[in-house]
Order: sequence, then C-alpha cells, then structure tokens
Amino acid sequence: MEVAGYTKTFSLDQGSVLGNDQLFQALYNAPLTDGKREGICTGLSMIWLARRMMFHNESAEQRFAALFTGAAFRWGGKTQDIHVASGGGSGSYYDMLQTMYGDALRAYALRVVPASCNATFDGTPSVLGQAGATASKSAGTYCLWNIGLQTPTGSAGHMVATYASHGTLGMNRHLYFFDPNMGEYRIGTGDAVDFFTKVFEAYAGMFGGLNYLATFEVDR
Repeated sequence: MEVAGYTKTFSLDQGSVLGNDQLFQALYNAPLTDGKREGICTGLSMIWLARRMMFHNESAEQRFAALFTGAAFRWGGKTQDIHVASGGGSGSYYDMLQTMYGDALRAYALRVVPASCNATFDGTPSVLGQAGATASKSAGTYCLWNIGLQTPTGSAGHMVATYASHGTLGMNRHLYFFDPNMGEYRIGTGDAVDFFTKVFEAYAGMFGGLNYLATFEVDR
C-alpha cells in the first residue's frame, strides 16, 4: 500500500511474510488457519513504538533492520496472541482499551495514558484524517491507533502507530507514521491532516469502507 503524494522512509508489508506458508510455519509452528495469518499489526506496531521511545537516534534503516527479522515477527506474533486472548472489554473507553491491550503493552513496559483515549465513529476519510492529526500532533506523543475496517467477511480492526517529534526549539517538527501494511513515513506536522486523510482514502479503496478510528497514547 502507498499514500499518494508521500515518500516512505522504509517499506514493509507484513503480508509478504505471513502469506508465505513455509515462512509462517517456520516462525510460529502453527497451522495455516491460525489467526496470525491475517496479520500481527498490534505486535509490530507496539515493537515500532517501543523502539522509537527507547532509541531516539535510531535511523529509519536501523528500525527496518530490527523489524524485518524472524525475532521481531515471532515476538510480534506473541504480542498478537496476548492481545487476542485478552478479549473485548467493557465499561469506559479506557477500561476497554486496558482490557484489550494492557497485557500486551506490559511486555514492552508501556501503559495506556487514561486521558488520551478517543474514538471517532465515522466512515469519511477527511473526518478520520482530522481526528488522527488531532490525536497525534502534540510534541513527544507516542500514539497507537485502531482503524475499524469493513471487509467482505465482516468488520475488522487494524493497528498503526505514530510519534510526534519535538523538533529543534519547537521548530522543524515531524510526525512519524508506521503501518505494518505499508512501512514508515516521516512528514511535517503541517501536512498531518492531508496525509492521514490519504491514509484513510487508501484503506477505504482497498477494503469495503471505514467504521471508526480509535486512538490512545502510551508511555512508560
């Protein structure tokens, strides 16, 4: 997948690994009907975000080299299993997210920031693009998104991650966006709404439509 008009800092497609029968079984020793076959976006997004938080001077090439390995895909798969086993939550939005992702985040010494939890129930790319930009633009923000998708077999969720840099004296700030189906992009904060709108346009075009965007920040 591509975002029209923007250039990746690195490209990564989880499907190129998970869709290969031999690679999948070598990584997970699991049947080809295992749920990880459909994606380990939660695991890979958490790994990317944790590395952004720990290694501030790491280059895009170094992040790619760390993610596109058997070890990262195995650990990402384990994280995905933890998330799926947690099931759905109830109560407040924070309580729901804590149930769904709390155990998986603990593996990276991360936690959900309670006051940061938001959801926008809309299928319009521009509306969701604005919501994504609002959630992600504050300097120093580490954010996870759950994108609600309409697919031929029903509704599905897809996780991506963002990081907003501090820049130099508050200037020349950038947003970093990681999607396990695309790779990584680095954009100026002024382009956030346009960029994220085009992300959602790409997903709306590939799938049957969009249902919602849920976002939350994480910290240690």
